Amino acid sequence: MFPDPRNLSARVFTPEAMKAIEAQIVAKCDALDGVKDGLIDDPRACKVDVGSLTGLNEAQKAALKTIYAETRNKDGVIYPAQPVGGEGETGNGWLQWIVGGAAPLPGQTAPSARFAFGTEVFKYLVFNDASWDYSRYEFSNYKKDTALTATFLNATNPNLDAFKARGGKLILWHGWSDPALTALGSIRYFEQVQARDAKSDEYFRMFLMPGVLHCAGGPGPDTADWTTAMAEWVENGKRPDRVVAKKMSAGAVTRTRPLCAYPQKAVYKGSGSTDEAQSFACR
Repeated sequence: MFPDPRNLSARVFTPEAMKAIEAQIVAKCDALDGVKDGLIDDPRACKVDVGSLTGLNEAQKAALKTIYAETRNKDGVIYPAQPVGGEGETGNGWLQWIVGGAAPLPGQTAPSARFAFGTEVFKYLVFNDASWDYSRYEFSNYKKDTALTATFLNATNPNLDAFKARGGKLILWHGWSDPALTALGSIRYFEQVQARDAKSDEYFRMFLMPGVLHCAGGPGPDTADWTTAMAEWVENGKRPDRVVAKKMSAGAVTRTRPLCAYPQKAVYKGSGSTDEAQSFACR
């Protein structure tokens, strides 16, 4: 049984509370990558004790611990944890996707978008039962109950042999602060493909974007020319090892940063502006 996400609504979290949470986490972990720039380069290196966060009551702390935790049943991990970062971002952020308490997305009546997707998929694609109550669901039955639905929804098969054989190339990118889909899920899939095929880097590259929300938004550089990167790889055999991302504001570029093929990261060279990609190397 799981706690009711409807209890994570505005009655528990306000926009101000979420901004305060993010500010404390950024203050603790921003400089771990050697650069204090408002971005957490790799949230996995950021160890946050929710109990030590100030300004929160016990209900808020309990909710955060649930959100930051893996989803498990008796067989192990069903879904990876939500990384820290991006908690206070408005517009396509946590308030819309996870905790509620903000203006809903277009057409949304549920407390949060994750609540809507999760409950509606189970109601109509798993059980075909509009009265299904998730709060009473026992996740030990998860694998059996979703077996049929998984055949047409899952995109988790690490066997890309047919794709490789026909010369396919795949670029997977994910924002570290994505509140809709945890970036740890993409990492897990990428590593499963690698474990199965030691030469997968010949056709599969992954890039992680610090401080970027779901598809775009957030404080991190979120605009990259993926089309050119793919065309250069397919047409000219130039495998993408480094792609420069930009952050735009009012039509002007305010920051550029290299995105490095995973598991490499952008490392500050020690001189030059931290807002310019040329000041960083992929290591």
